[in-house]
Amino acid sequence: MTENNQFYADDEKDGGVDVSQIDLSIAYEIKPKKADLDASPVVFFCRDCRKLVPAKKAEKKLKFSCEICGGKKIVFGTKRALENHFHLNSEGVQKD
Repeated sequence: MTENNQFYADDEKDGGVDVSQIDLSIAYEIKPKKADLDASPVVFFCRDCRKLVPAKKAEKKLKFSCEICGGKKIVFGTKRALENHFHLNSEGVQKD
């Protein structure tokens, strides 16, 4: 298309461009981002052990403790988020 064509939101009858002449090669479909939370289970990272650990929950509170060292500096989130934030290797241990 060599001309500068303008498209209006209102129903203006100016005899514009035929739809068959519009180049739609740059058109794309926008899909909503789906959060697949079932495929991303919550994991726990102990700041004392510096690795992913099993944790136990305190009664009636949203606090956790490490089952390995007993520490209370526990961070939880998806495995992918913790790996990215704490720079963990494939075994779940923090890289130096």
